[in-house]
Amino acid sequence: MNKEKYEKRYQEILKEKTELKNKFNKISTMRLISVAAAVVSVCISRSVPFILICGIFIAAFIYLIRVHSEIEKKLKYLNAEEKVIKSYVNRFNDGWKESADDGNQFLSDDFPQGCDLDIFGRSSLYQLLCQAYTQRGKKGLADALRYGKTDIEQIKKSQCAVKELSEKNEFRHKFECYCALLESSGKGYQSDISEIITDSDPKPVNIFMKIFMWLLPSADILFILLFIFNIYPQITSIAACLVTACSFFFSCIENAVSQGILKKVNDIHKCVNSYSEIIKLIDSENFKSEIFSDLKKVISETSAVNQIKKFEKISNFVEMRSNAIAFFLYNAFFMWDVHCVNSFIKWQNKNMKNISKWLDAIAELEVSVSLSVMTKLDITYCYPKVSDSEEPYIKFKNLRHPLINQSVVIGNTALFEPSSVIITGSNMSGKTTFMRSIGINLILANTGAPVASDEFSTAYMKIMTSMRTQDSVSDGISTFYAELIRIKSMVEYTAQNKPVIMLIDEIFKGTNSKDRISCAEKTIKRLSGRNTITIVTTHDFELCSVELDKVNIINYHFSEYYEDEKIKFDYKIKNGKCTTTNAKHLLKMVGII
Repeated sequence: MNKEKYEKRYQEILKEKTELKNKFNKISTMRLISVAAAVVSVCISRSVPFILICGIFIAAFIYLIRVHSEIEKKLKYLNAEEKVIKSYVNRFNDGWKESADDGNQFLSDDFPQGCDLDIFGRSSLYQLLCQAYTQRGKKGLADALRYGKTDIEQIKKSQCAVKELSEKNEFRHKFECYCALLESSGKGYQSDISEIITDSDPKPVNIFMKIFMWLLPSADILFILLFIFNIYPQITSIAACLVTACSFFFSCIENAVSQGILKKVNDIHKCVNSYSEIIKLIDSENFKSEIFSDLKKVISETSAVNQIKKFEKISNFVEMRSNAIAFFLYNAFFMWDVHCVNSFIKWQNKNMKNISKWLDAIAELEVSVSLSVMTKLDITYCYPKVSDSEEPYIKFKNLRHPLINQSVVIGNTALFEPSSVIITGSNMSGKTTFMRSIGINLILANTGAPVASDEFSTAYMKIMTSMRTQDSVSDGISTFYAELIRIKSMVEYTAQNKPVIMLIDEIFKGTNSKDRISCAEKTIKRLSGRNTITIVTTHDFELCSVELDKVNIINYHFSEYYEDEKIKFDYKIKNGKCTTTNAKHLLKMVGII
């Protein structure tokens, strides 16, 4: 689905919602009229014809309730679909940058790439990709971007899953919509449903209570019937009242003993239907990829569809007694809460070990949906070829930054093998963006997602960065020292002799030029080796002339040009070192000089 189709569908949804809302209001009016007509017909006469007319209006009222409920259900689905479609429309016009779900909560000091490469936070990769609505799905996506896959085989499996899902448009769309429904489902969405279900020790209902929950309601019905038929009315009325009081009392006792189980079940009532629809959708779909086939197998082998239906039924029963009057009547006459607690605990004992498996399956699908988002946008993409080469390399054709509007972004072509790459260039020429383009696409490659490139091949390697280093007043750390800590971790990793690419922006920018060049020389030498690709950007042209023994140093640069006294950039990487500067021109542009 392209931009035009998304926008067309969005307008269709708005139209459908308006029509359904009008129909919804008409049905509400008709319900009121049918009730009023039924009352009026009885008031006019209690003869058979008028009683029959009353019955017809009551039947009409019941039918209209069902219609009303169906319309409400469709409206909720359309609201969810609107949310899904809108999220894609926003991705075509940079509106996605305003999404509240930016993954800022996943930023951490032990994953500096999250900030350096804009993986998490405002205008981040997570913000662009995230189509997860469950807490597990969101965390799953964050983990995928942070840790990647463990090996080449896992990357290949993930690629197959993402490819398959990108082609299953109907399944994918329904899945997203049902997941989006969870967001309007109250407390069950806000917390993990499995935690609500499994956070208490399931204790079976007391044997005496099990006897009472059948005995007392039966006795109550018996005494009420005897009273209606005028058999010992005084005795049966008192007996009925006593039994009713006992039923209500024991129900309250069980509610207290069960530690608010029913309240928790009621909290997730609204989202149970959505989970049920999602699981049915997964179970009915045919998958070819190994990852999704395994997920479906888990769903099928644990009878997830039937078990969720049973839980849906239990939650409906619990919801029926959610207001004060219903609570009293149901428990006074039927010991409703005891029955509900007993049914839930039985279900809980049977399915406690499986509920997390079902939710993990849903979360895994949400992650794959998110990773395939780029296939639905106006982004030229490819699936990277990732090898298990012992020596690192990265080769790409027309590589672009996925977070920059694709109508203006410039692609670059290059090949990097074990070496120390020094990139120079004037201010705003594109060297830092180029470096981030490499890093963010490598992150995508390691997850099994498509990348923003015409061609892309790479060794499976670790990605380390030193770009947005910051000082810390509270910890007494300067910008320079913060960078030293980052680079120290790089040096330590090189000792493991594992493939790694290291991206260092404006190396040692926090110190004076003399120390910067000297320290940079020593650092580049320490970071060089057959297992490393070190890419460094700098404004110090002197660093380009450094010659170190046994260190393969390659120079690249970005440059500017001028038209009508205006500075312009082509954002294209070029061989060799930069020979031009633009700082004075920029000072003139802003009026400083």
